[in-house]
Amino acid sequence: MYTAYFTTGIGNIKVFTGVNKKTLNSLLSFKKLKWAARTAIVQWMMKALIKKRVNGPSLEKRSTFITYLWGRISDGNGKSVTMEMQTMESYQLTAFTAIEAAKQVLTGSIESGYKTPAGAFGSSFIDQFEKYNLTEVNE
Repeated sequence: MYTAYFTTGIGNIKVFTGVNKKTLNSLLSFKKLKWAARTAIVQWMMKALIKKRVNGPSLEKRSTFITYLWGRISDGNGKSVTMEMQTMESYQLTAFTAIEAAKQVLTGSIESGYKTPAGAFGSSFIDQFEKYNLTEVNE
């Protein structure tokens, strides 16, 4: 979502995510101790803990899960459009899109330089991947 500004020029994009209660409680606890996170020893301990305990999703989850996205664009005059999108699991999608992007760069079909995926390959780049669906929501 960070790259959305560079593609759209929209400066006030907000992103939200859902988390389970255990994760939320952990994040809220950590927030109270963020002052400590600035110290080298705490950063070292956190990195070691993350290396030891944090893993990405399993192959089974990456192959079967679906990522759901919801977005609303408003023009400030009360007019808005709401869309829902689903794609393959996000780690899987990242791998597939990176491979496809590399292929297109290597064939010379894109000029070099910094671009977002949509800026480089167009807004329909995502359409070619499995489990993709985009739906406008009528409110």
